[in-house]
Amino acid sequence: MKEPAEVQIVWQEERRCLTLEGETVLEYVLCWPKVEGGGLGGRWISRYYAHLARSWRQRWEREVYWAACLELAARREEEVLVTQSDHMIRLSASQIKYIEISGHRMVYHTTGGEVSAYGNLKEVEAALDPAMFARCNSCYLVNLNYVQAIQGYTVLVGGESLQISRPRRRAFAQALNDYLGGGIT
Repeated sequence: MKEPAEVQIVWQEERRCLTLEGETVLEYVLCWPKVEGGGLGGRWISRYYAHLARSWRQRWEREVYWAACLELAARREEEVLVTQSDHMIRLSASQIKYIEISGHRMVYHTTGGEVSAYGNLKEVEAALDPAMFARCNSCYLVNLNYVQAIQGYTVLVGGESLQISRPRRRAFAQALNDYLGGGIT
């Protein structure tokens, strides 16, 4: 009589790191059993789990990866990259109270303090959400979420008074009105 072969279960492991433009979006480890020495039944079991692993891999790489990419894109839209002399800083748009420019020197007034950089206010304005940011004059780009009051030609933003220029007053008030949902007339 023939001795039965020894059945062993060997775990297969696959590690994947999916990236978008060099940034990790999804990392996963997929493990499944492989039966060795189990005859035909062992091969069937091994094929079943290999098929299951393939199905999960395809789902993660199609559905979960793309959902993660969309989430990353949404997060990136809410951030601005500030270039300083020797490094770059990523600021969340929701933390910026207002941006001030004098010459080519920009100062980002944020909830965490001030960040200075050189640049162009028009380029920053184009990168930020126009429904959330508006110019009150040629020197200031204001996050409408931090506007506390408007009195005459002055706007109170995060406890600081900023001048509103005559040509921009109507457009600024309209942008604030739109941001607040049409509550101000």
